[in-house]
Amino acid sequence: MTLAFQAPHDDTLARKIVKQLAAYTNTFRQEKLYLHFDKPYYSVGETMWFKTYLVDATTHHPEALSRLAYVELIGPDNAIVERRNLEITESGGIGDFLLGDSLPAGSYTVRAYTNWMRNFDEEYFFRQTIPVVSIDSTKVVERIRSENRVEQESFVYNQDQPPIDLQFFPEGGELVDGLASMVGFKATGPDGQGLAVQGRIIDQNQQTITTFESHKFGMGRFVLKPSSSHTYQAIVELAGIPLTFPLPEVQEQGYIIRATPSLQSDKVRVTVQSKESVKDGVLIGHQRGTTFMSLIMEGDQPYFVMNVSKSAFPGGICHLTFFDRTGTPRCERLLFANYPSDLPELAVKADQSTYSTREEVTLSMMLQDSTQQPSLGYASLTITNASQVTYSEGANTIMSHLLLTSDLRGVVEQPQYYFNERTDQAYEALDNLMLTQGWRRFRWGEVLQDSLPVPEYMAERGFQIKGQMVRYYNRDQPENGQVSMMVVGDSFAFAEGETNESGEFAFVDNQFQDTTEVVIQARRVKGKKEKLKKDVYINLELFSPPPITHRLSSGLSPWLPMMGDYLEQQQKINQIDQAYNFDQKTIVLDEVEVKGRKDDFDNPFRQADQFYGEPSNRLILDSIPGGTSALSVFDLLRRVPGVQVYGAFPNQMASIRGFGGQSEALYLLDGIPVDATMINTISTNDVYYVDVLRGASATMYGSRGGSGVIAVYTRRGPGMESVTERLGIINYTHPGYYHAREFYVPHYDVKKPEHVKPDFRSTLYWEPSVVFGEDGRALVSFYTSDEKAEYQVQVEGVTTNGQPFTQQHSFVVK
Repeated sequence: MTLAFQAPHDDTLARKIVKQLAAYTNTFRQEKLYLHFDKPYYSVGETMWFKTYLVDATTHHPEALSRLAYVELIGPDNAIVERRNLEITESGGIGDFLLGDSLPAGSYTVRAYTNWMRNFDEEYFFRQTIPVVSIDSTKVVERIRSENRVEQESFVYNQDQPPIDLQFFPEGGELVDGLASMVGFKATGPDGQGLAVQGRIIDQNQQTITTFESHKFGMGRFVLKPSSSHTYQAIVELAGIPLTFPLPEVQEQGYIIRATPSLQSDKVRVTVQSKESVKDGVLIGHQRGTTFMSLIMEGDQPYFVMNVSKSAFPGGICHLTFFDRTGTPRCERLLFANYPSDLPELAVKADQSTYSTREEVTLSMMLQDSTQQPSLGYASLTITNASQVTYSEGANTIMSHLLLTSDLRGVVEQPQYYFNERTDQAYEALDNLMLTQGWRRFRWGEVLQDSLPVPEYMAERGFQIKGQMVRYYNRDQPENGQVSMMVVGDSFAFAEGETNESGEFAFVDNQFQDTTEVVIQARRVKGKKEKLKKDVYINLELFSPPPITHRLSSGLSPWLPMMGDYLEQQQKINQIDQAYNFDQKTIVLDEVEVKGRKDDFDNPFRQADQFYGEPSNRLILDSIPGGTSALSVFDLLRRVPGVQVYGAFPNQMASIRGFGGQSEALYLLDGIPVDATMINTISTNDVYYVDVLRGASATMYGSRGGSGVIAVYTRRGPGMESVTERLGIINYTHPGYYHAREFYVPHYDVKKPEHVKPDFRSTLYWEPSVVFGEDGRALVSFYTSDEKAEYQVQVEGVTTNGQPFTQQHSFVVK
């Protein structure tokens, strides 16, 4: 039978499944995040510029539930180096990371997520590996380049950890006794990249059943008619050594689904088969939670075959799920039947084909939909030297991310390849990908239950301030009462409310445009007269990032061979900076005459010294350039040799090396022992100086000072008055939205003294806020540098109706 859609006679089960899926999708509106970077790799000392796109996971419209996204830079040691809290508008969010000179070279990961995304599988988070090199890496590249001979690769065989990973994926999910199935497979090396393999399938009697050979990216397929009385394994040879890999166990009973998409055909043949009747079963076709097809199996035979028109399938990844007559999902197949036909087209045109150095360039862009009508949209644009910055073939883009990788589990190799190469070979490789990396954004068990689960994490339209009111002298005892929040400073605000029965409270959607002083006050209700008492303590629920469980890569080796020219250029830029600028650590002071008198009160530093002697290290805030602009005391402590800071603001802690481990130091606030939470809440504007105590200077604190002491002193005037806890009130510093720095664009039409410095920008131009208006047009202009080369333009974006687009262009500077 040939059909695009079938309306069954008794569609009670089908309507129930479709209704439950719609209810689940509406309740759990999911989100997708994508980050566009100015280039694929960096050198220490540079700035990593990025644009954040947040869209609805179903429609891809830039109208997601959240308006706050967290972007984290994770170091080679799997610790968070920095976090950016980005305000997200319809056009996205803009951010950057300054890669300081003290950062070690290595493979970094950028992770991005919203609070709402934490309700689902961590696979939903955006992740990208970013290599960060140093000038020292040049020596490694020179060694690689000097190798003018090709040596035969060798390996040491380890039975517990073979040099390749070979996995098998029966179409539909299971191998079923007596039913011929398509079996997909994928072979990868230790680096996670696909490996070309060929081999054979044998049974327990060592009899060859069939052979197989991979195609693109180590993926392939073969047909197997299994028997439950047999076991099967694959044999491949690597450097003459046979390696064996088991196939999945064969099931006595079950269902299989087969689909045979073809680029040249306008139909997809779909077969559902079992060893028993499939009558009254339901086949549901859905894409990202939206149903596009519902079919009921007719007849009493153990199979059902249909030819479905491709026009029934929307462009992109689709799911075909078969439910038996009881409504139990039995098997599933992913398909990428159609390339999206409604993608917009972006044209980029330069006002000239060639330019001179330091000449103005104007790029005009036109965005049109599939009917050649102007489109509204938002984009980001980066321009780099083509000889220095090399993009990996088929690298991920906003198009491949939204339409492919964000709906698949694991790492997809060269995802843009499937969109650039619309050939039979690419289409077959794409279907192999559907067979081997299938994954859905929900679990049918959750969808089909009578009541939907309650989300644990809220969608944030701003910052949340959450906590619990408890008894001051019995902090395991929750209390009910009134809570008020006051925002201090220029952005004064006040709000109040009541706790729930568990003493919990929340103030949501706070729009903190900068680091903000917040005061929380709580009072409990006592007795029938509802008299308010202050004898309570406030447990604030500070932001805690999700655990880091993924590592995309840990080394630089895969990238170094392509980064030779880039590293040489960075050496050149470094030499220019040293010649024309003072070292960043050097502070140049004008000549001044200092006059003064001795204050009547004693020097507070000397008072502290008299208490525990000379500290091992001391940080005086007024003597540190930009010291009061640091987010926290812990950010300042990174400057102290031997102090290790963990986590990201506002959830940081510190340890001091040399104590036989990584135990947390003892914290003192104006002489009083406190925990790390209290230190995290202190504004650096209020800090006078910080002492670090090791060894003998810490011994007076006994065992508590055994891991060292970090003593923070605030600006309290003479005598350094101590901080005392106040009943029912707490004040602390809350981080606000991050405001990205502006990318420096020199204007050479007006001569300035600083223009004498040679200009060899690694990123020639970065514009994260390209807006296409009603006419579909956008214009940008900038100046070329002193580098004569070919430059590559990369544009990525999304229309207001959720269609991703990308385009490349180039021009030459002679």
